[in-house]
Amino acid sequence: MFEGINFRTKQLRKIKKALPQPDLAGFAPDGKSAEDVAGMLSGIGSTKGNVLALDMAYRGALGAQEVAAADTHGKCVSAYGSMRSVYRNDLESMRKIQHIPKRDQTPVQTLTRGDATAQTWSQLPKMPGTQNDFKVGALTLALFNDSLVKLRQKVELAEGAESSYITALTGLTELQDDLGNFASAVVAQGRAQFPEGTPGRAWIDTIPLEEGTDAPGQAVITEATSPESGAVRLVMDAPHATSFTVKEKGPGDTEFQTVADDFTDEVYEDDGLSPGVHEFIVIPHNSRGTGPASVVAQVTVVIAAAA
Repeated sequence: MFEGINFRTKQLRKIKKALPQPDLAGFAPDGKSAEDVAGMLSGIGSTKGNVLALDMAYRGALGAQEVAAADTHGKCVSAYGSMRSVYRNDLESMRKIQHIPKRDQTPVQTLTRGDATAQTWSQLPKMPGTQNDFKVGALTLALFNDSLVKLRQKVELAEGAESSYITALTGLTELQDDLGNFASAVVAQGRAQFPEGTPGRAWIDTIPLEEGTDAPGQAVITEATSPESGAVRLVMDAPHATSFTVKEKGPGDTEFQTVADDFTDEVYEDDGLSPGVHEFIVIPHNSRGTGPASVVAQVTVVIAAAA
């Protein structure tokens, strides 16, 4: 979902790192400073978080809608079969029953079928030879209508969640395009200002303009340290990677657990860790796929004694 914007994040990180360099003194592409670029990076994080939250809400609404649809579908099937049997000798009622749609494949279609069933149900006479309203076991028309109300609510919630998610995703795509234009402008202005062979031009050339055509190469953990009590710091890299998955196996653990997913920085830090040997592996990703995991890195975490 985020590989395109992750590449833009990589571009911005390269720009943020380059702008403060003495070799680029006075260079402010589009009037932007390293602090401005840091703000852009922060905006990416919040935008991605919003999209992810809305995606989860949409998936949850779809699940609730499916549950309600399955319940109403079952009641529609039972009601239709019972109506046909009870009113088999009532030609007028049978004509109405036959017009109830029966091939519902989606929650919206089930809602349509349920509405038609309820309307027909309300028009049925007393059950033949009795003074009793039609019902299916304990299922009355009132209870059937309750299930329709619930399904309608779930359908409306799912439609609203979908609209919110699509709107946010569209905003993310627009942001991705805007940041791509900015990165291209940075490179164009940098190349115009700093000739080939100069240190400034070397910094400009570290900014990628296009994603690689291959999946990432193997990830490498270039630094794995415990800089202070209960903390760990990893520095990672991989050719063409735009994001990483970080997995950890702590003291006493039997398997690696994911501690960071869709991680776009090249430095991972964590604190509050238990003492002992912690093992880490890093897996690189880009829009082309997933690269080989790094070699396991071990960090011995020490907890400082209380003063």
